[in-house]
Amino acid sequence: MRKAIKHALKSHDSSGHGAGEKPARIVMTSCFGLCPKRAVVVTGGVRAARGEYVLVSAAKDVPSALALLRDDPNRPG
Repeated sequence: MRKAIKHALKSHDSSGHGAGEKPARIVMTSCFGLCPKRAVVVTGGVRAARGEYVLVSAAKDVPSALALLRDDPNRPG
């Protein structure tokens, strides 16, 4: 799973980020109180502060999970 996440993040980073946007990275942490069996919790930045998470149980689902986290309806533009 970790390899799939790193690959998906690198693919996104190579396409460039917005002005002032830092490249994504993986940080190992607790399960945020969700503790799923055979899955990982994925979140990031503002999404984590708002308590928004995505559970991923298969490597093939990583790109769509990251896309969900990237799509922010409150972001201008």
